[in-house]
Amino acid sequence: MEILLFVVIGILILLLIYGYLYFKDKLEKQTRYFEYMSQEAKMIEKNQNALLANMSDNIYTLTQNLLKDNNKNTTHTIESEILNSANNLRELLKIKSNKVEVFNEKFSFSHMLDDIAFYLSSNFKERETEVIFDIDENVPRYLTGDLVHVSRILNNILEYTIQATPQGKVRLTISCEENIGTKVILNVQITDTSRGLSPSEIPDIFNFVYDEETNKHSGLRLYIAKELSNAINGTLELSSIENRGNSFSFRTPMELNTESHSPFELTKEDKKVIIYSSRLETGLSLQKLFGTFYSDVMLVGDVEVAERGINFILYDLMVLDDSFFTTENNRVLEEIKAKKRVDIVAFHSIFSTKRELKNLLIDKYLTTPSNIERVVDVMGYLANDKSETSLTKEPKREEKKELSAQLKVHKETIEETANITINNFKDFKGARLLIVEDNLINQKILVGVVRNAEIEIEIANNG
Repeated sequence: MEILLFVVIGILILLLIYGYLYFKDKLEKQTRYFEYMSQEAKMIEKNQNALLANMSDNIYTLTQNLLKDNNKNTTHTIESEILNSANNLRELLKIKSNKVEVFNEKFSFSHMLDDIAFYLSSNFKERETEVIFDIDENVPRYLTGDLVHVSRILNNILEYTIQATPQGKVRLTISCEENIGTKVILNVQITDTSRGLSPSEIPDIFNFVYDEETNKHSGLRLYIAKELSNAINGTLELSSIENRGNSFSFRTPMELNTESHSPFELTKEDKKVIIYSSRLETGLSLQKLFGTFYSDVMLVGDVEVAERGINFILYDLMVLDDSFFTTENNRVLEEIKAKKRVDIVAFHSIFSTKRELKNLLIDKYLTTPSNIERVVDVMGYLANDKSETSLTKEPKREEKKELSAQLKVHKETIEETANITINNFKDFKGARLLIVEDNLINQKILVGVVRNAEIEIEIANNG
């Protein structure tokens, strides 16, 4: 019995020793893990603080350069860089503080695309990248959703793809998937023809990093796009094939409203339209847009014009790449205009820094990528020269004179007044102010400036 008792006690002692050593080892591993995570958190915080400081320094440096530089082109570029850095800094701070506010407002889809195109044109000059907007017919004219953050997400992805594709193609394809009731899913695909990413690069594509040695940050655009997508209950994914390009897929819920499917006050016109584009994808996009309103739309490129000798006099509307307007072609167009009524629309890329051609043969200009509302604007402008239509109703001459007498229009650059502060706007107390601005961010900035001046404000939104 005593031997058995000693054996049992020995086993218990061994178990206690084993248990002590086991839990001691676990505790040491846990302690090391927490120390590691603490160091990682401190390093991340350090990098984020350094990143924010670096971005603030960039904004300060750009502002100083802006004050010193009198060159208008350089000034415009610096202003765009300041705005871009400030917007990214603001969004990053909101994300890190969990203060991303989700907006819900009615907006025009085409006007959102206009804002995006304008933003891109400000940030990229003389790019050879061909950007195409391909909008499915099932996308409503008006939607209700988070315009501010959807615009920022698309902007950031497009900036990344354009930067990665200096001479290839970037395509924005948008469609809608109907859901239950008034809910729809906005489905956006953005593809490029860049070098793509290797399998090892893909997992970190939505992370941003700060390199202390080079004092530079990378990945911020896509990091913000990913975080904002999550904040508005959307998803953002990437697939990439090395040497073939990237494909971003963004999906987010939207709501229909009473104006979502409001039709254009137009019917298909029985006119012959010809589109000449030196870039096939751009030409196909324009053919689709003009085909919405014209039954006979023909697309030609360099080969067709050179080999087939297109008889342009057969067409009522010509939509021509601005590279078409050579001395010889201008002579042909002039002869055609002398014989019949024909409208000529010239188009160029948003990245072109060329001034619009001062060519009396051209009736209207268009930038690409374009959208359905811009085509409607072109048609309305051309219709004004012919007769009053249901699309556009120009005021009579007497009405124009009366309006001119009431409203003073400044078309030239207005000289800036020095030392203006927000308090100066109180001089306009009781005045009535009309703000015509589609961009919600710009609206908020303008309203914020004059809010305390007791000015009666009215905003003309989305056209």
